[in-house]
Amino acid sequence: MNKIFVLPLDVSSKIAAGEVIERPAGVIRELIDNSIDAGSTEIIIKIQNSGLGKIIISDNGCGIGKDDLELALTKHATSKIKDIDDLLSLSTMGFRGEALHSIQTVSKLTIISNTDNQSAGYKISNDGENPFTIIPSPAKKGTKIEVSDLFYNIPARRKFLKSGQSEFSTIKKVIFDKAMSFLDVSFYFYNDEKLIFATKGDGSFENAFFSINKTESKFAIFDHSEIINKTLQIKIYYSNVNTFFPNRKYQTLFVNKRPVSVNFFYPAIDNGIKNYISPGRHPLFYVFIDIDSSLIDVNIHPAKKEIKFYNNSEIFTTIQSTVTECMSKIIKRDILEIENTPFKITEIQKEMFTEDQTDYSYFKKTEHENYVIPQKNNIQEDIITNYENNHKIKTIQQPEEQKTVSFQKNYKIIGVAFDNYIIVEKDDKILLIDQHAACEAIIFYKKKQRYAKGFDVEKLLMPAIIQVDNWDNDTEKRLEILNKNNFLIEKDEGNTVFIREMPSILLSNKDYQIACDIVLKFLEEKGEIKADIIDFILIESSCKEAVKQGDKLTLIEIAEIIDDYFKYEIKNCPHGRPAHFELSKDNLEKVFQRKK
Repeated sequence: MNKIFVLPLDVSSKIAAGEVIERPAGVIRELIDNSIDAGSTEIIIKIQNSGLGKIIISDNGCGIGKDDLELALTKHATSKIKDIDDLLSLSTMGFRGEALHSIQTVSKLTIISNTDNQSAGYKISNDGENPFTIIPSPAKKGTKIEVSDLFYNIPARRKFLKSGQSEFSTIKKVIFDKAMSFLDVSFYFYNDEKLIFATKGDGSFENAFFSINKTESKFAIFDHSEIINKTLQIKIYYSNVNTFFPNRKYQTLFVNKRPVSVNFFYPAIDNGIKNYISPGRHPLFYVFIDIDSSLIDVNIHPAKKEIKFYNNSEIFTTIQSTVTECMSKIIKRDILEIENTPFKITEIQKEMFTEDQTDYSYFKKTEHENYVIPQKNNIQEDIITNYENNHKIKTIQQPEEQKTVSFQKNYKIIGVAFDNYIIVEKDDKILLIDQHAACEAIIFYKKKQRYAKGFDVEKLLMPAIIQVDNWDNDTEKRLEILNKNNFLIEKDEGNTVFIREMPSILLSNKDYQIACDIVLKFLEEKGEIKADIIDFILIESSCKEAVKQGDKLTLIEIAEIIDDYFKYEIKNCPHGRPAHFELSKDNLEKVFQRKK
């Protein structure tokens, strides 16, 4: 007796339909694609009960002729391709000929379409007294498709649909992505007869974005385009570095106008912005890649959500470098935003600029040729003291015992702003260096070097005792990892652990508390265990040992930090935050309109 059987057609059709149409949002995605391929400039989406009741999509596209209506519901019937080679030159959103057939297999479907405004349209339905019978019906040019009772014949699939709010959110995201891809198409979205949003189709990304995301406070959105080569172009819409979000809800990759998922997209974004913004902050990035269809494979996912590039590294590098260029443009734009502002002098300013008799001799070089040390005279003492007390830019006071020290370096230390930012002049640039970030990076670099050369294990005469909250299996795994990396930590009763040995590289002036704090933080951290535990430990210890914001440093200490900062070519702190901001002489002269 045979154990293998060929499934009946109605069963296999429902299985296949379930792969293409997973939920109401899948229906809307496929029907919008068809409307776009039909050349529509206006698409109206209406849903009832978050798409679980009824879905109606109307467009003003080319319409479906009477002779094609019945064929359109047939499996693998399409006007987009004719043979396998056409897959290498796709220019349409749909191509498999599965959408309408899949939808009509798992729902009650009605199509009304007209190819011109001069004659009547035609209607076909898979429900009612005469299913699949084509009859005349009044209609404007375009197509109207009504889907109801989705998954009525697959109770198991309908049972596992998510809540109405969840389905609604997914539908809104689908329409949002389509509206962002096709800015010249106007979209109208209704839920239970209430207009949720409408886009104008005026070609403006910013207008479309805020028409949909009405609750967002308006912010500037910039764009940048590049032609990489004959087969690849990229366009990015992005926000200022000061406009960011706690998650990646406004970061999406589109390839040939399809929103897709690739595993290297977010890393490419993060690498591109790491020198400009702190980790965990996510600016808006909508990346549109236009690539030769022969260099991608979109036929690997039933819903076309995933894609394969034939050269992943090229796409990764293109995204990363273009994002970096966008961020660089933003920084320059912020600096030069007043460049073209007409400069007007008021009457009061005229008096201020006339016969300036101020004595500037108190700004003179000392024997230390690389630093400008303010020298105050008696007349100006009160003025300068008052200025320093009321402004956050502090001049560096040179102790008497240090006056014989000279640093012959190719930079000048100008001062310290806001008790944290060291101001340095170097190579026709002004750098504001974060003293904590710089010091942390230097310590980390040196610890890393020492670790690579080998280190001693510190045996504690008295074990350090720490208490861990919420001990679980993850905590146990973390303890094992520490013990494999030159720690000796033993768990006692309850959640108490004894630290008996640890790498000496963690200790600064025999300060065991810093090491204990790092161990405790690692044990209590939740989520994925970091691949390089040593880096985690060294970063945490470097952070705790580094000078802090507000620490008062001597000129010698500042010079040592800056010397090492340039020696190790530091750009970021070990956590990834920028360590300095620079302003070129050229840009500064443009701000003051000394040059164009």
